[in-house]
This record gives sequence, structure tokens and C-alpha cells, in this order.
Amino acid sequence: MEDLLQNKDFVQLAALCEQKELEAPNGITTADVYGTLLAVYILQNELNYARFLWKRIPDQLKKSNSELGSLWSVGQNLWKRDFPATHAALKQTPWPPHLEPIVDTMRVQLRMRILALVGQAYDAIGIEDLAVQLSLSPSDTLQEVSRLGWAVDGSGKIVRPKSQISDASSGFSNQKKLEKMTEYVSFLENQ
Repeated sequence: MEDLLQNKDFVQLAALCEQKELEAPNGITTADVYGTLLAVYILQNELNYARFLWKRIPDQLKKSNSELGSLWSVGQNLWKRDFPATHAALKQTPWPPHLEPIVDTMRVQLRMRILALVGQAYDAIGIEDLAVQLSLSPSDTLQEVSRLGWAVDGSGKIVRPKSQISDASSGFSNQKKLEKMTEYVSFLENQ
């Protein structure tokens, strides 16, 4: 398990933890395995898997291992898309060594995900609002958006994001999409 953690091979780590759960006597494994699996599910944004895992974890283990409750709090906040509360839940817990690499990756991916969402949804956003969502100071937020090449107005209070996803990355140009849609319509008309 430690090799997978060090290499950040979270897909294989999840598979290993799932296997350990299946092979455990009476289907109940250790709190470390449950915690690792819950953290990986949350990291992979598999919130339904995390929710059902939470229901499978025995109450006795939930009560005796605070990190399980803390991880579940992170998952619940992500479910509600309450990103500031998610960051707070990630910061407030002293994570055990076996969860630190997962949680550190979770923090980075969460910020990247928020920035991608903002890039898709906003033409302009206040730096203070973005800083709250990212759980960064306004100056750190300015550095982050500058790194992404986003425009900042002269006062430094408004950010103009640019989407990181382009039409070219979808694999089809608008012309190709139009041709494909024309084929569908032609097919339906001939039926």
C-alpha cells in the first residue's frame, strides 16, 4: 500500500483497499483501509461510492477514528459544492501519515477543479469571491490566475477567466458537429 501511496497510483490503491475489504473476515476491515478507500473515492470525485462506503463502515469504527468523520465531512461538503467548507475541513484535521499524500493531492485537485469551473462559468469574477472559493489570500489568488494567463483589471479586483477547455479538445470542430447532426437529421427523415 505504501508503494502505491508514494507513486500516487490512486486507482490501484482503491482496488487494493476494495480487495482488502472483500477478503476481510465478515467483510469488516481496518479503519486505515476504510480511511484510505474513503479518501481515494473523495479524491476521484466518486461521491456516491464514498457515500455507500460510509454506510458500510461500522459505527464502532466511525466513533473510534476521528479521521473517518473528518473525511466524511470533506465528502459531504463536496456533495453540497461548498468549496470553502471543504477547504476548511481539509485544513482543520491533522491527517495521519497514510492519508497525507491523498489529502495533499485532494487539495491541489480541488483548486484545479474550482478554477476550471470558474473558467467555464464566469466572464468576470471578483478577486475576493474567487479567493474565498479557493481558500487563498487575494494576493495568492492573483498569482494563481496570472499563472493561468487570466486577465486582471487595472484595480486588481476583477478577474476575467478564460476557459481551459477549447472546442478543439473535444475532438470535433463546429463543422464536423454540423455534418454529424445533418447525417442524423437525414437518417431520421428517411425513416
